[in-house]
Amino acid sequence: MGAKKAVLVGCNYPGTPSELPGCVNDAKNMYFTLVSKYGFAEDDITVLIDSGSTTFDVPTGANIKHALHRMVDGAVPGDVLFFLFSGHGCRVPATAHDDVTGYNECICPTDNNLIHDDDFQELVDKLPPRVIFTMVSDSCHSGGLIDKAKEQIGDSFVKKEKLGDEDGNADLVAVETREAYEDDAEAEEEDEEADAEEEKEEEEEEEDTKEWAKNYGGEEEEEEEEEDDEEEEEASSSSSEDEAPKKGKSKSKKEAKKSSSKKGRKGTSLTAAATKKKGSKAASKGTTAAKAGFVKSMPVETLVNNLRAQTGREDVDVGNIEAVLYETFGEESSARVKKDMGGDVGAAEGGKKRLGEMGVLVSGCQSYQYSRAVPSFDGGYGALTRGLITVLEASQPGITNRELVQKVRRFLASIEFDQLPGLYCSDDLVDAPFLGSLAAS
Repeated sequence: MGAKKAVLVGCNYPGTPSELPGCVNDAKNMYFTLVSKYGFAEDDITVLIDSGSTTFDVPTGANIKHALHRMVDGAVPGDVLFFLFSGHGCRVPATAHDDVTGYNECICPTDNNLIHDDDFQELVDKLPPRVIFTMVSDSCHSGGLIDKAKEQIGDSFVKKEKLGDEDGNADLVAVETREAYEDDAEAEEEDEEADAEEEKEEEEEEEDTKEWAKNYGGEEEEEEEEEDDEEEEEASSSSSEDEAPKKGKSKSKKEAKKSSSKKGRKGTSLTAAATKKKGSKAASKGTTAAKAGFVKSMPVETLVNNLRAQTGREDVDVGNIEAVLYETFGEESSARVKKDMGGDVGAAEGGKKRLGEMGVLVSGCQSYQYSRAVPSFDGGYGALTRGLITVLEASQPGITNRELVQKVRRFLASIEFDQLPGLYCSDDLVDAPFLGSLAAS
């Protein structure tokens, strides 16, 4: 049995427009699970978080890659390697034409020095025999991070077995599928705009209710009560045989007005509350029912704005992101960026391994969904990581990769999350134990 080593990263992005709750907690909570449940030695776990702690390194792009390379460089046959990333994912337009989706999937360190799938390819190229690199990406857009790994559980919008029509037009099919995905995203954006408009109408209705109560539940009601009191006095001066009926009639009129006024105000408030509840339900449709949380996706526009603020350059745009990243981070930038910009990429000795056979990836959601970060009294959590830890703590060591992802899916559904984690690995690894070592061949 080899050593067990891990790199755990949590990015909350504090004080930025991209701030998330719970990602630092994810790294800390997974740390305790690995130690208590899977026997990892504390010294063999590297934690990088951006909580302001001086105990741990900040999860910049360079620090994350250095930690991963140290873990891989020291591996020997039989070791178990694990990487958790909890934070934002990002999709940036592909500069090269070797990605059928037209986009590159990345994870977003705190300094915006993106880490691409090529960086993980570079890591696995250096793995010795019988070492499996297991990665959990609690972020959006993470299904393609381990390149060429077979999708075992999931329904990604670009399926390798469905690429290409009868005439072999793979690019055409990929483009059509991507357009369908973008149409879904546009429809969801329209739904969100409609929900926002509905919430605005609800707020206006509540204001109208308050105005109504102010106008008709205050001074005017007092004036009406005074008029009723005067009628009662008039009734008391009438003949004795008519007194009781007249007083009774006058009292009924007064009470009826009060009752009508109260019912009117109460009825309006209830209607507003019911409308608000309906709006909240509509807002959750297609995302997450009771626990929507924060989307763990950094839009490319936000990345552009971050880089403008970081570099002081106003000319940063979608078309020159890679150039700006290379100019900013140089040889510490992503392998994909260096490749596209003509930098020194380097190569592992012995040639490339088949990454799909050496890596296991658990992604946060499907390509048409969002991974969520949820605030809570203890600082929050990532939905995927919470599901993984819950299932792992309740299961015996030896649970397979397939069983784990299936159980996490059921757990998330039970707490009203609709995101569906995916599993990417070779056929040989799908039923292998999660974080289990490979037997000697």
